[in-house]
Formats: sequence, C-alpha cells, structure tokens
Amino acid sequence: ACFPRRRKELLALTVADKFIDVGVLCVLCAAAAWSYSPRLGLLALAGITLAVGVVWYARRRQYPLANRLRVALPAREIAANAAVSTACYLLLATQFHLVLSSTGTTPAEVSFSAVPPIVLGSSMPLFFSGFGSREAIAVALLGAHGISAERATVAGLLLFAVCTPLPALAGIALAALPRSR
Repeated sequence: ACFPRRRKELLALTVADKFIDVGVLCVLCAAAAWSYSPRLGLLALAGITLAVGVVWYARRRQYPLANRLRVALPAREIAANAAVSTACYLLLATQFHLVLSSTGTTPAEVSFSAVPPIVLGSSMPLFFSGFGSREAIAVALLGAHGISAERATVAGLLLFAVCTPLPALAGIALAALPRSR
C-alpha cells in the first residue's frame, strides 16, 4: 500500500514530469512558430520566458510541495527528463514525416515544424483522444506549405494510428507472453 506521504510525493513527481514534457513541447513549438513567422516565434519565446519566470518565483517561495519537488527532482534529473522528452518528440516527428511522405513528397522541415503544435493542440481536452483537433491543426499548418487538406487529414489520422493503438497492441501482446522465473 502507498502511504499518504509517498502518494503526495508521487503526485508531485507526476505533475513535474508533465510540466517538463509541456515545457519541452512549448520550446519546440516556439522553434516551429519561428519557421512560420519570426514574430510568432518571438511571441512564443516571450511566453516561455514568462512561464520560466513564474516557475522560478514559485521555486523561491517556501511552498511545501515545491520543497518536496526540489529534493525529489534535482536539476540533473530535470535535464535528463527534458532530454528524453525531446528525443521522444523527435521520434514522433520522424514518424509523422514518414507517414506524411508516404502520401507524397514532403520536405522534412515541414513535417518537423508541424508536429509540436499538432501534439500540443491534440492534447487539449476538447475531443476524445484528440480526434478532430489534431487533424484541423494539421490541415491549417500543412496547408500553409501547400499540402492538401486530404493529405494532412490522412497524416493526422495515421499519426494517431501509429502512435496509440499499435504500441498498445504490442504491449498487450508482450504482457500475454509467459514470464520465466
């Protein structure tokens, strides 16, 4: 059984992990925004700077949860977690590029700059599993580069299929394998 104190620590670590993931995604979105418009990129960087300032201020204050996080998640682990998140998003961008390229020729920079906003937008709790929002964002972003709405929609749906059900099925298959002792 999990003790109440340990539960709070695990909750704090989970929240910190999600904040790190979203932070990495925001930095990647800023880079993607820069590729569409330098003004948009500067606006994104200003937002990131503001968020970092708020986190820094909260860290300087004496909040019990912040103190637990400081002990449980040192800066070295935060950097390692951010590196793993970045690698995961780059892998996702590579998958998206392969999916999009399967429907026609697409420059890699178009695919890689579209993924962070698509992932961020599809993670908003508006629709079931990001359906609709992911495809709409893909159509808007990829349409700016001359990619048809049909190709962008298919790429968004295939991105979901490659990244969600297929790994889940592989995990179920692995879990069903007999374990040796």
